[in-house]
Amino acid sequence: MKPLRLLVLFAVTVATGGCAIHVRKVEVRELTEPATTVKSPVKVHMRDGSTVVFPAGATIDSTMVRGSGQHFDALQRGIGKVVRVPLDSVLGITNYRNRTAVPETLLFSTLATAGGLTLAAYAAVAIFGSCPTFYTDSGGVAQLEAEGFSYSIAPLFESRDLDALRGQPRNGVFTLEMRNEALETHYINQLELLVAEHEPGWRVLPDGRGRLTAISELQLPRSARDRQGRNVLRSLAQADGVLFETSDQRLAQVREHDLMDHVDVDFGIAEHDSAAIVLRLRNSLLTTVLFYDVMLASAGPAALDWLARDLEEVGNAAALGKWYVERMGLRVSVLQEDGTYAEAGRVPDVGPIAFKDVAIVVPVRKGHAVNVRISFPADSWRIDRVALAGQPRSITPRVLAVARVRHPNDSIDAGARHAIQSADEAYLITEPGRRVFVEFDVGTPAPGSTRSFILAAQGYYNEWLRPQWLQRATRERFEPSDRSLFRAMQLWRAQSGELEQKFYATKIPTS
Repeated sequence: MKPLRLLVLFAVTVATGGCAIHVRKVEVRELTEPATTVKSPVKVHMRDGSTVVFPAGATIDSTMVRGSGQHFDALQRGIGKVVRVPLDSVLGITNYRNRTAVPETLLFSTLATAGGLTLAAYAAVAIFGSCPTFYTDSGGVAQLEAEGFSYSIAPLFESRDLDALRGQPRNGVFTLEMRNEALETHYINQLELLVAEHEPGWRVLPDGRGRLTAISELQLPRSARDRQGRNVLRSLAQADGVLFETSDQRLAQVREHDLMDHVDVDFGIAEHDSAAIVLRLRNSLLTTVLFYDVMLASAGPAALDWLARDLEEVGNAAALGKWYVERMGLRVSVLQEDGTYAEAGRVPDVGPIAFKDVAIVVPVRKGHAVNVRISFPADSWRIDRVALAGQPRSITPRVLAVARVRHPNDSIDAGARHAIQSADEAYLITEPGRRVFVEFDVGTPAPGSTRSFILAAQGYYNEWLRPQWLQRATRERFEPSDRSLFRAMQLWRAQSGELEQKFYATKIPTS
């Protein structure tokens, strides 16, 4: 990994942003603001499946993209020069990082196969967004397992994400289906499968900090109350799809100086001298609104330079990451004898698509009460279960590289396999509507043992700015602050019902 990237990851700890697409109701209106000149290289994805790249940047207003561009057809063949592109013929605009104006070699695009007009028809109503989504086969039905590096919004935020998988291998082969179901370009650097062998009755989960913890029997909470004093035990006691979310009353009370919510959970007396808090959870769409409405849409075309230039500077990236780590995510704290809470661990934001299971080791004393506080920005999480596991233990897995990458037509792609085998400068790049199957040779477990499987995914993504965002932009530059988060909460509160109703039902089909 590049030294510069390592420096930012050390300073930031976790990637930021949000990976769910949000499309607001469109109100096209003329803007009085002047056009915005974008200095970073720009790629314009057209509704007919073609692509226009502007290596030296472009000037963008509410009706047109202007600059010195090169036009490529849906098969990535050059077809001529372009100096202007009407915004109403554009599907999305994004940055690109290749050193030439020619689109990347290892790029899988549905535009050349399914047709740009088909994609444009879906994109007109799509709200769903994901980053790379991973599925396993469950009786012939695709079972959602994970979403990878959900908040790696720029190259310097590239991160390694761990997700426990529920699927099982067949004939010694573990197969994952990787999809791009959103208006994003995904840069996948590496995929690995971590295999932990253990006795039956145990399971291995990530801890939110890149480590693995083995757990066995779970102890349910005796009581659980949120900041408003509501009894929320029913929502948290079982992994049953009955989810905890911040109350409407608390969300209405949020102010810029008071953004947080919490849940206090009582587990009774500790039966062991070590324990882990086990959580099953995902984000709400609040983080989506923060990223798309507040960070990107408000800035308009200037967001392209923010993503491609500003976040390439270590100082800017570290400042954004520091704020995000300090404010966002979920924290687990343990009640002390003096009545204060001591933080024991943090779960970074995981995305709004797939539930994630994590185990946070906490200090306990056998024979003493275990009371924990789970705190987070109001309404930023959906929590399915909170439990206590006694006597957790750290575990070192076997690490497997990708054995094969297979296309839906069963053809094997050696180049794609090479691109994602190592964390290096080679990337597998996918665009909307594409899917591949990634296979790992796992063999068989030792007699009398069982295995846990954990996906390690590393990469980042480029978001496609929608034309309607550019037309509605207020040209307000994003600043990492509580004021920005408060604004996102206000926007989220105003539209949460409609957004959540449509979100999970609208995704771009893959082929």
